[in-house]
Amino acid sequence: MRPNGVVIARGLLRYRTFGLAAIPASKRPSALRLQCRTWAAFPAAQYGARLAGSEAEVFAWDAGALNGALESVGLAASNLRCFPEPVLKENAPEGPRLITSIDGCEAQIVGPDGRLIASRWWPTPPDVQEWRNFQRGAGVPAEAQSDAVPSPADLPLGPPWTDYIEVERLAVRLPLAEHAAYAALCVALGIPLVWYGVEALRAQRALADVNAALESVEQASAPALAAREAALAASNRLRPLAAAFGGPSALSALAAVSRGIPDDGTQVREFEYRDQAVRIVLAPSSSLTGGALVQSFETAGVFRDVSVTAASGGLLTLVAKIDARALQTSTESESAQVRAARVTPGIAAGGMPGSVPSASPPFTPPSAGSPLPQATGAPSGVNPARSDAQGAGPGPAALGLQPTFPATLPPNHPGSPPPPGGPR
Repeated sequence: MRPNGVVIARGLLRYRTFGLAAIPASKRPSALRLQCRTWAAFPAAQYGARLAGSEAEVFAWDAGALNGALESVGLAASNLRCFPEPVLKENAPEGPRLITSIDGCEAQIVGPDGRLIASRWWPTPPDVQEWRNFQRGAGVPAEAQSDAVPSPADLPLGPPWTDYIEVERLAVRLPLAEHAAYAALCVALGIPLVWYGVEALRAQRALADVNAALESVEQASAPALAAREAALAASNRLRPLAAAFGGPSALSALAAVSRGIPDDGTQVREFEYRDQAVRIVLAPSSSLTGGALVQSFETAGVFRDVSVTAASGGLLTLVAKIDARALQTSTESESAQVRAARVTPGIAAGGMPGSVPSASPPFTPPSAGSPLPQATGAPSGVNPARSDAQGAGPGPAALGLQPTFPATLPPNHPGSPPPPGGPR
């Protein structure tokens, strides 16, 4: 028959009392466990206690030594209940007593309510001085102390005389109101968690639907995206060509050059326009110098970085860059002046703005095969020798060309040149 418990001799025990009067009854088991761990009677200790009102009587023993002893005889401490030897000895009336133990003798002082106030173990019966010190240390009044050492009483082991339990098995008993409070707290925390869980599931399903719709849209738009990529690639290939052919036209550049050439018989032999820059080879007049030519082009307002170098045969080579924005502004201003010059004669003759004088003969196209008529006079507002504020494009004489109409006009004609020495 295997035993169901083990008795721990008094010489292997440590004894101590703990006051729990300031701790609520429901908290005393937890507080007792905490105080036992703080006491730490052994490196690996186990505790047995008896709760007596507001105090706890605690015995401690070395769990490591006990387990080693039990394992040596083939027993396991986890299957056995441990009993300190004093709780199996019959309780005594109030007062001091000396009893035998398994491995020596024990002195006890019992209180009026039967609780154990003090306990001490000796391997042999104590002498008179040890007995006095024990009573004095337990707080026994001097008049109640005994100088004679009593003979140790041999008491047999019996059932536990008190409600004894191991400290680690003390149950934490909470009052009903505290249980209800904890339950309400759990419910209050659980409801939001459930709600958040449901919302998370809904959000996950909605996200899955959005991803499916997005995938469908991506598949449907794949041809359009491919076409867009192809268009962007074509645009990138055409961008260098657009940059090469961008800027003012060659005709606008030629008109600006004609305005920069002095009206002194200078002729253009070569004209080259590329990347918004011009290169001109001129046959200058006898009075034209390179500095005057540079100044004339710079005052035109559309050229920058003008430079002139001498070439063979008395020619001059002019190189300049064109300010595209300034050239566009100048061209628009000249176009507006030309339109105003064409409208003014009609208004002077009594017509509406934009109409031609009624005295002008209607234009009759020539018949097939007939020669074109030769001009007999310069059109109104155009100077055949140069390009002025009302004319558009270079003057024929400035470009070394010969006009097909008379080079002189009546003095009062709007297109006649200014008199010598007058404003230019």
